Amino acid sequence: MTIYSKKYDERMKMISTIEQKLQIKFSKITLMLWLLYVIIGLVLALLKWGSYLQVDMIVINQEIHSHISNFIISMEAMILVGTGLLIFGRERKAITLCAVLLILANILCETMLGFVNTVDILDAVYGVGGTVLSYILLWLISQYGVKMD
Repeated sequence: MTIYSKKYDERMKMISTIEQKLQIKFSKITLMLWLLYVIIGLVLALLKWGSYLQVDMIVINQEIHSHISNFIISMEAMILVGTGLLIFGRERKAITLCAVLLILANILCETMLGFVNTVDILDAVYGVGGTVLSYILLWLISQYGVKMD
């Protein structure tokens, strides 16, 4: 047995131990979808934040570029909090409540709290879109990708 396979076996035992303690198992496709989704969000964030260093850099087009940060923040917040809720065995009701609260907070912040943020309805729409996309992914994961022991 090589050193590589020993390290691999140790990692797999550790993952198995974590899954046993949490009493859940994720399907491989679920993990790949989740990881792809998070990576897409991070790439969008890096492109947006990179534009602060190079002013003439625009992601896709000017309209999307000016609102994408709200989309990214809502998307990543929902997917990370929702995944945490799934891992700790919460029902879909908790994830739905989290999504509703995030949508309400987004709309409230973008429409009524002008002293905190510039009032911008399109920012609210992009934030709601990011939350809804994450909620759909979390629903699919909870429906088809998580098995409780």
